[in-house]
Amino acid sequence: MRKISFVNRLTVWYSIILIIIAVGSMALLWEMGKQRVEDTSLTALVEQVSEMENRLTEAGGDFEYSKGLRFYSDDVYISIYDEDGTLIEGRWPAGVSTKPDFTDREKKTVSDSSGDDWYIYDSLCKVDGRTVWIRGITEGRYGRILSGFMWPTAVLSLLGLLLAAIVIGRIIAVRSLQPVRNIISTVEGIRNSGDLSRRVEYEGKDDLGQLAENFNRLFDKVEVMVDKEKQFTADVSHELKTPLAVITSQSEYALEDSEYAGKALKTINSEAKRMDRMIGSLRMLAGSDSGNMTLAAEPVDLSELCTSIADSQKLIGQSLNITVEEEIEENIIANADTTLVIRSILNLIDNAFKYAGEGSTVVLGLHGEGNEAVCTVSDNGPGIREENLDKIWDRFYREDKSRSSRDSWGLGLSMVRAIVEAHGGSVSVESSENKGCSFIIRLPKEEKTYD
Repeated sequence: MRKISFVNRLTVWYSIILIIIAVGSMALLWEMGKQRVEDTSLTALVEQVSEMENRLTEAGGDFEYSKGLRFYSDDVYISIYDEDGTLIEGRWPAGVSTKPDFTDREKKTVSDSSGDDWYIYDSLCKVDGRTVWIRGITEGRYGRILSGFMWPTAVLSLLGLLLAAIVIGRIIAVRSLQPVRNIISTVEGIRNSGDLSRRVEYEGKDDLGQLAENFNRLFDKVEVMVDKEKQFTADVSHELKTPLAVITSQSEYALEDSEYAGKALKTINSEAKRMDRMIGSLRMLAGSDSGNMTLAAEPVDLSELCTSIADSQKLIGQSLNITVEEEIEENIIANADTTLVIRSILNLIDNAFKYAGEGSTVVLGLHGEGNEAVCTVSDNGPGIREENLDKIWDRFYREDKSRSSRDSWGLGLSMVRAIVEAHGGSVSVESSENKGCSFIIRLPKEEKTYD
């Protein structure tokens, strides 16, 4: 079964609502008109009875012989009765058989043989000491006339209104939804062409403008993610190319020269381990991307941890002619995964060793700032160029590849950021060219001090 389009549904609902409003308005006008006609008829009836009462008073006891009395005027029948209800003079409509009891100055309604309403009004008066009843009766024919006029008019009006509602409603629906159609068209175009550079064009500041803006922001994010994915795939392919080439060549040499097999196996084993370390790093980063990095968090004395790291790195620094210093505040506690925190700090120190160069100084610092534990790794090396500060966090990025060893994949800083953010912290860098570099890790600090 074919679904009704949103434009057609909107048109139908618009028409239905408009017709309901029109019908309700007409019903209200009908009741108001009916009441108005009834009030007009009753007013005319009372006026005619009052006028007859004045004429009887003027005519006196001889009113039966007065030729100036009119017993039918302006659709009102007038009749005069004595005190006992016997007709003296006047006219009564033939179709009305019901004659209710007399009640002074009270309006009543009766029906004729056709079911039409008649209004009756009585007045008790004295003429030269004689008590008489004056009764007026008029047909509610104005209601019939009104009914006969309004119903055809109402039907024709409703038909015209329905037609107008359909036409105008569709025009409004189409124009109102045109921006939505443009958005749909753009999205379908992006989906079919794969061109993520296209954007939804809409200048308004209303809800549709916000929708278009949100779509554009989504496309911006998707485009960046796709570009990163492409770059990531290219980088992985490039980085794996060298170890795979080494493994392939070494295995071929081993097949050709049995005496070389032992050396070849060592080289192959070394390259396989390097690849395994890279894949492990990528798996950790992938877990960070999906929010599934597992932490074995526990209260950790960062002061003791950083002191231990500094002691171990001083020996390595000596072999590289690099001085390692420490500026560590005591009793800094954080709830953290010890292994991952150590890995983050060692990555930063390892970077400092690689890029600061011989004769430089690397400082490992730790102090508290409010509710945060702040760990810094600083060096007085060549620093990082300002235009590269945002790039250093990208995977496989290496600012100076000439200084990077074959063991460097360009994943270290990406892993540091992933680990720190998984702990609910942040990492940043402060550097300028030829003025050294300082990496700053901020982790939530535990209030309680553990012995």
